[in-house]
Amino acid sequence: YALNVTDRSNPTLLWQIKGGPTGTTGFERLGQTWSVPVPTKIKVSNGTTVTTRNVVIFAGGYDPAQDAATTRTTDSMGNALYIVDASTGELIWSASSTGSPTKTLSSMQYGMPASPRVIDFNGDDLADQIFIGDMGGQLWRFYINNGSTAANLVSQVDSNGNGTLESTDGVFATIGGSGEAGLRRFYHSPDAALTRHDGKIQLAVSIGSGHRGHPLSVATADRFYSFRSTQVYNPNGTAAHTAIVEANLYDATANTIQTGTVSEKAAELASLNAAKGWMIRLGSATSGEKALAESLTYAGITFFTTYAPGDVSASPCQAVPGEGRVYAVNLTDATAYSTTNDPAASRSRVTATVGIPPRPVIVHLKDKSTVCIGTDCKSPAPKLDTTPIPTYWIDK
Repeated sequence: YALNVTDRSNPTLLWQIKGGPTGTTGFERLGQTWSVPVPTKIKVSNGTTVTTRNVVIFAGGYDPAQDAATTRTTDSMGNALYIVDASTGELIWSASSTGSPTKTLSSMQYGMPASPRVIDFNGDDLADQIFIGDMGGQLWRFYINNGSTAANLVSQVDSNGNGTLESTDGVFATIGGSGEAGLRRFYHSPDAALTRHDGKIQLAVSIGSGHRGHPLSVATADRFYSFRSTQVYNPNGTAAHTAIVEANLYDATANTIQTGTVSEKAAELASLNAAKGWMIRLGSATSGEKALAESLTYAGITFFTTYAPGDVSASPCQAVPGEGRVYAVNLTDATAYSTTNDPAASRSRVTATVGIPPRPVIVHLKDKSTVCIGTDCKSPAPKLDTTPIPTYWIDK
C-alpha cells in the first residue's frame, strides 16, 4: 500500500498492489510482504526522453511453505524483485524465474523476505546497485544502468565469469549446503561497506544466516559471512564475477590471526589474502546459534548479534529465553575489536537482556559513540573521525 499523507488530517490511499496469480498484473510472485520498500531515485528512458523518477525497490517476500522446509526448497511465491514508481505504483522493472518479468533469472527460485540493500556509490543521488539474499542461501547483486529503458535498466552480475550475461547469472555468493544442517537462509538485508584489503579498495558484503521461522531449532549449522569483491563500481552495467562459495572463504572461526603464534599468524594471513572473504561458524554443532538480525559495519568494525536457544527439551510450561550475543570484529580479518589491542580480547559477549537480540545501532553521544543492542549499550564503539554536527528542525 501507498498512502498520500500530504494532508495529515485526511490521508488517502494513493495506490495498492495485490499479489498472486489473480492480483495486480506483474506481481504474480508477490508473497507475504516482509520486505520493507526502499525509497530511492533512478533515471529511466522511454526510448526518447530520460526522466528522473522516485521509486521504491522491494523484494517478493516470504513463502509460508518455508516454515516446514527441512531441505533447500524452491518457493511458489516471494522469489522476485521489483522496482515501482513511488507516486503511481506502476511496475517499472521486475525479475523472477517464472511468469513474465522484465528479466527472467532461472536461479531466482527462493523467496526474498528481506529488504534489498540499495546503494548510491558515486553520490549522484541515484541508486547504483542492489544486494539481496534469499531463502536458498544465495546473495544477489544487480547494477542499475541509469538512463536506460526498462529492458536494460538493471543488469545482473556475471556469476559464471564468462563475460556473457545469462539467465543463471546474478548470484554474487551461494552458501547453501546439503540436508537440514546446510539449509542456511538469509532473512535480513546484507551490510555493504568499502574496505582496503591487501593494498586494494574492495567491497565487503556481510550477512549472517539463521532460521527466523524456527529460532529454537538446532538442526542447521549457521554462519556469519563477509564476502569480498574487487569489482566495486561498474559503469558498464556488467561485470565478471564467479559466484563465491564457502570453499573460497577464509575460515576465521578459530581466530588464529589474533591468538596464534607468529608463524601461525603469517600463514593464516596468507590464506585470508588469497580468499574472497571470511566466515565464522556460529556455536557448536548442536548449539543452534544463529544470526537473526542484520549486521552493522562502522569505522572498520562489524557488529552483529546472534541467538542460541538453550535447552529446548525443558518443560513446555516454561519459557526458553536462550542466550543472545553481540560480536564486534574487525572487518578485514574477523579478529576481535579492542580499544587496547588486547590479544586475549573476545569477539563476543552475552547481551544484558534475554531473548532474541535486535540489530546493532550506533548512538552518538557528546563525546563518544556507543553500540546499543536494544537497551543494552555496554559496548563502546570507535570514535568518529569528525565531531558530529548538531542538526535541528521544527515540526509545525
